[in-house]
Amino acid sequence: MSKQKDLIESAQAGNEPTEEKLSVFEEIQQKLLENAKFLEFVQTQQKLQFLIEDLNKVMYKPLDELFEKYGNK
Repeated sequence: MSKQKDLIESAQAGNEPTEEKLSVFEEIQQKLLENAKFLEFVQTQQKLQFLIEDLNKVMYKPLDELFEKYGNK
């Protein structure tokens, strides 16, 4: 089992993480933040999420307007 998955499952079970587990998690997190490819991935993922949100607004705006006009009758 991965260390991250172990930490998450332990937290979901209501267990407090040990200092050792927190230390390992922080070390992994720091390595990720120093990785340019990972940061690029996270930025691209955020851009995609914003694009999806914008598309949803455009797609559902006409439906929202119709519901406002006819939905309350």
